[in-house]
Amino acid sequence: MYARLRTALVLVLGLVALGWGTYAWASALTAARNTKRLATPLQYATQRNLTILDEEVIYQGGLVALNTSTGEVQMASDTAGLQVLGVATQTVDNADDGEVLAPPAVGVFCFASSGIAATDKGKTVYVYDDQTVALTTTNYVVAGVLVDYTSEGAWVLVDPATTSRQGVGALAAGAVTTTALATGAVTAAKVAAGTLNSGTPSGALLHSLTITGGAAGDSLWTLDRAVRIVDVWAVHTGGPGEASDTIRVYSDTSPVCDAMSWSGDTSSSLHRAAQLTPTTIASGSPLKVTTTDNDSGADVGAGVLYLLTIPQ
Repeated sequence: MYARLRTALVLVLGLVALGWGTYAWASALTAARNTKRLATPLQYATQRNLTILDEEVIYQGGLVALNTSTGEVQMASDTAGLQVLGVATQTVDNADDGEVLAPPAVGVFCFASSGIAATDKGKTVYVYDDQTVALTTTNYVVAGVLVDYTSEGAWVLVDPATTSRQGVGALAAGAVTTTALATGAVTAAKVAAGTLNSGTPSGALLHSLTITGGAAGDSLWTLDRAVRIVDVWAVHTGGPGEASDTIRVYSDTSPVCDAMSWSGDTSSSLHRAAQLTPTTIASGSPLKVTTTDNDSGADVGAGVLYLLTIPQ
């Protein structure tokens, strides 16, 4: 009998060595989760509270997604039309409606996984459920980028900048054939504009505008499609400027957000809008990005401004 037990133990240890010990059978959350995070400064997907889907329960530690059709947030799942925003920092039961969610956290978090190995580091992973990621799913909702894989689970970089793109596996096998494409359905211009889906891209879109720095002033920015702005932030990359220098986005003459501080180090500092006016921009309508210089010394810092939008 002891010989049989020893054989069974050796078999189990062998399976663990092959990776069974870190394979997780997935299931959606029913309670708060203690999701491990790399010890980096905690940052958030937005600076504002978010409207929760009616009768939805948000669980702390789970992946939170934006429903791009309604603009409400819910627990992430393998469902078309969702874009992951981050990880919930609180549990909220919206059974009576009217509740809001504190800004989800972004960064590198540890999740359960399905079909992932250490050799997959650097690959895009997708939402299996609100605490599990996988390489292959039905709707390919991007969870983030796999940065490490250990016995604890899959360590994933979760950030709207990486989750706003649609998964490469979103096309079913055989969906694109020479007979299925109408003449002119795919052109270089449409690929560049991302308008293969009946002229409107699916999912949230991330836009960027380079700020050259130097003299303060206005930069005009014309979008080639109608969008609703859901977040604004900027990364300061050079020229410290003064403490009272600012950067702000306008739709024509109406402010889209509050004035963000535009001073910092010469490498990288992140500035987020604390207030945002829900704004829909018509296709072809200009946006104005205005910088101010506290001492009029033509030393406004350089950087990149980002807009997170939902196609309309």
